[in-house]
Amino acid sequence: MKNNVNTLNSYHNDLNLNENSPKLKYISQKNLSCENSQQSLTKIMINQNQTAHQSLLQERKLRLETIKLGGGLKNIQKQHERGKLVARERIAYLIDDNTEFLEIGAFVGYEMYAEHGGCPAGGTVGGLGYVSGRLCVIVANDQTVKAGAYFPITGKKNLRLQEIAMQNHLPI
Repeated sequence: MKNNVNTLNSYHNDLNLNENSPKLKYISQKNLSCENSQQSLTKIMINQNQTAHQSLLQERKLRLETIKLGGGLKNIQKQHERGKLVARERIAYLIDDNTEFLEIGAFVGYEMYAEHGGCPAGGTVGGLGYVSGRLCVIVANDQTVKAGAYFPITGKKNLRLQEIAMQNHLPI
C-alpha cells in the first residue's frame, strides 16, 4: 500500500501537481463527473429493467387468470347449471379454512393442443394444500376442459404430481 501511495505522490510531483494545483482540481472534478454520469446511467438501466420486469409479471398474471378459467366461462356456467363445482372450487372446498392452495404446473399445456381447443393447466389442477391439518398433494380433473378428456400432457402432469407425493411421503 505504501508503494502505491509513494508512486502516486511521485507521479503528482512529476506533473508538478499539488493539492492547490488547478490541474489536480480539474482532474478530480472530471473523475467526479464521470462517477456521477455512471451512477445516473446505472439508475436509468435499473429503472428500465424494473419496468420490463413489471410488464412481464403483469403478462404472466393475465395468462394465469386465463388459465384459471379452464375451458372458459361458458363451460364453467354449464357445470354450475348441473349443480357441480369446477376443479378449483372443489379444491377450495376441500382444503382447511385459513390455509392456501399452492398450485403446481398451472402452465402445463399452455398453448398446446390448439387444434383441440387448448388444454389449460393440462386439464387438471394440482398442488399442495392442507386437509384436516395434514399437507397433501391434491389433484382435481377439470371438467371444463374438453369435458375432462385426458391429453398426453394430462397424464404427464398426473404422474409428476404422484412422484412429488411419493418423494415427500405425502398423501395424494
